[in-house]
Amino acid sequence: MTLTLVLGLACAVSWGLPDVWLAQATRSVGPFPTVFGSVLVGILALAPAAPFVDLPHWTLRGVLLAIALGIVSVAAMLFGERPLARQLVGVCLVIAAVSGIAAAGG
Repeated sequence: MTLTLVLGLACAVSWGLPDVWLAQATRSVGPFPTVFGSVLVGILALAPAAPFVDLPHWTLRGVLLAIALGIVSVAAMLFGERPLARQLVGVCLVIAAVSGIAAAGG
């Protein structure tokens, strides 16, 4: 029971705390550099794990889907960061939390 509470709180903090820093970055440098920087940090954080992951079976359809989903993901991140430049983090995050419902319903 204690481990469940600790892990739940750690998950909540690690999910919400970066949004405060992202909001500060968006206000100081703008949405595009913030999204670019956060994606770059994510790539650098995951790069050491690359040698331990098997390569997928490459198909033209898979590559085209990956490119399309990458473009849609970056656009979604940009639309998610833009309100943080003008609104309080608490207001924006409540709206962004609905994205989980949209993903589950789709």
